[in-house]
Amino acid sequence: MNTSSKRIPLWINKLAGSSDAITAALQDDERIKIVSLAPEELNTAIDEEIKRNPSILLVSGGDGTLALIANKIAGKDISMAVIPGGTLNHFAKRHDIPIEPKAALDLALNGQKKAIDVAYVNDNLFLNTSSLGAYVHFVKKRNTHKADLGYLFASVYAMTNRLLNFRRLNIQLNNTVLKTPLIFIGVGEREVSLPSLGEIDQDGHRKLHVIAIKSRNSFSTLLVAIRAIFLGVDPLEKNNEIENHFLTEMEITLRSKSETKIALDGELLKIKPPLQYRYVKGAFNLISK
Repeated sequence: MNTSSKRIPLWINKLAGSSDAITAALQDDERIKIVSLAPEELNTAIDEEIKRNPSILLVSGGDGTLALIANKIAGKDISMAVIPGGTLNHFAKRHDIPIEPKAALDLALNGQKKAIDVAYVNDNLFLNTSSLGAYVHFVKKRNTHKADLGYLFASVYAMTNRLLNFRRLNIQLNNTVLKTPLIFIGVGEREVSLPSLGEIDQDGHRKLHVIAIKSRNSFSTLLVAIRAIFLGVDPLEKNNEIENHFLTEMEITLRSKSETKIALDGELLKIKPPLQYRYVKGAFNLISK
């Protein structure tokens, strides 16, 4: 990619997990101008930048931040370039973007455009995963205790708490009625067993990957999850323990008509049902290898 003598803004979500480290690593790089903002300020600033019709938006943040930017540039001739700045950086890892800031910047300024598939629930874009049920409560509890316990121990505490306080959703997935503690929707087919658990199957379906656990209590849910991790979903599907589908679109109807919390790329969002999910191929451009 050609670069000019003008410095390119690097838009950083200052509340993201690695923002301070990225600023320290790149503050002396003369190719860029660092703009570090809180999420609401960043949202407004990016809207103003898009009005100038730049060729790229250079962004650093977690997957929630990247999804927000992708939603703004979908269908436009603007490419997103990424300096991974979150805690887990699933999206960057999927697209072979280096975690090390200087290497990621070199790729951002010299890489190639690639069209990226996404999914939407109602009007909300997500890049990796969405879920309802147990994972939503897990994220809420983890976020509450992350500052005091750290990410790992907060996650363990949240998982234990969720198993001890077992609940099931009553949902209708298209024409199928389900009682499930957890429904997962991935952008593209996912590996569902070790050692590649959660990773994109590069030769798999370019569709929504929908998995819903069928279980009666916390112990059976844990058993189903462990068996899925070590054995894959095929035996569970044959034994009617899970729903496993590949769909281009679907509707989830809940018993309650009021707003419900769902997880999108690790962030929690309140949304009013019914939940209309759809898969969109090549929605926006990413700078990658």
